[in-house]
Amino acid sequence: MLAGEPSVDPAFEREKWAAEVRLRERELAIKEAEAAANAKELARARWENPIVLAVFAAAIAAGGSAAVALINGIEQRAADERHAKAEIELQTNKAGEEQRLEEGKAEAARILEMIKTNDPDKAAVNLAFLLDTGLIVGEDRRKSLAAYLKQRQAGQGPTLPVNTPVPFDVSYYGYTCQIKDGKDWSFVANSVAADLSVL
Repeated sequence: MLAGEPSVDPAFEREKWAAEVRLRERELAIKEAEAAANAKELARARWENPIVLAVFAAAIAAGGSAAVALINGIEQRAADERHAKAEIELQTNKAGEEQRLEEGKAEAARILEMIKTNDPDKAAVNLAFLLDTGLIVGEDRRKSLAAYLKQRQAGQGPTLPVNTPVPFDVSYYGYTCQIKDGKDWSFVANSVAADLSVL
């Protein structure tokens, strides 16, 4: 020690040193707590900032709109597919019905053509021919026709008269008739135009 300097107690110095260390530790703890509080405040303030909130809300709205558009697109596509399938099924059914109708008309025409005889037995033979050759494909019509042919008695059954052309003479026919006062008047009738001319 130097002359004139007060003497320092080492225990006191240690205690002073320990107190100063504790003081510094408290200051550091307070500064760390303040820094943490500031960091929390800064983070909270960042989320409470109107611009950040507006951007966040816009992002949520855009995401919601995108989700709605996606769902609507999926649903619209499914609805379009269902509509297309229904339209195809409808057209298929319509084509099938039209084909059945045309087949029915054709079968009816064949049957009528086959009974155009003046003989019921010949008409029955013709109808049996249609059944045997498969020209009648409608199941109900086949059953009905087969049942009819099975129960039909010989010499009976429907026939249509055969259209035989009537000879047509276009010559003029002369007629005489008694007209008053005993005079004969001859006139000629045109059988085609029914034009009468007096002679």
